[in-house]
Amino acid sequence: MSEQLLPLPFADPEQGYTKPDLSFAEQIGAQPQSEIDWAEARDTERQQDAEAVANHEHAIAVARQEQALDPLTLRFSSMYPTWCGLGDAMFYLRVFGSPFTPTTKILWNNGEEFSDFISENEIGTWVDPSTASGPVSVPVTVREISVGNEQEGQGVGWFTFRTDSHGL
Repeated sequence: MSEQLLPLPFADPEQGYTKPDLSFAEQIGAQPQSEIDWAEARDTERQQDAEAVANHEHAIAVARQEQALDPLTLRFSSMYPTWCGLGDAMFYLRVFGSPFTPTTKILWNNGEEFSDFISENEIGTWVDPSTASGPVSVPVTVREISVGNEQEGQGVGWFTFRTDSHGL
């Protein structure tokens, strides 16, 4: 029995493309041998392409599962809030993920921020909206910087400075 291949979810950016299956086309009457040969070659090529796509997607899905099962992989999951107005007062940004330690830092627009360790699943920092020069979105993620364990976190969020007020 062959191994069940894992597919990628619909619209995944690494999902492969397979040509439509045209092998079901019914023909009435006799076909010239050249058309039969062409149809068989087309169907064989499509089957080989479909197998290659399935194997590619399976390899990516298995790698993602193994990575997800690794409890030591640093992950950014979400943050609150996700936006503020340019004129809003300074506020506290809460970042969620795992596994955080006291040496995990928030990367705000690719720069390290002073970060408060709250728990294994939460860290935070103060954000001053007056530092933004206009409406813009900045990337937010996490980094572990302890001795012997430097790693960028997986996942990224986008914080948006808007012209309207959040009322924070």
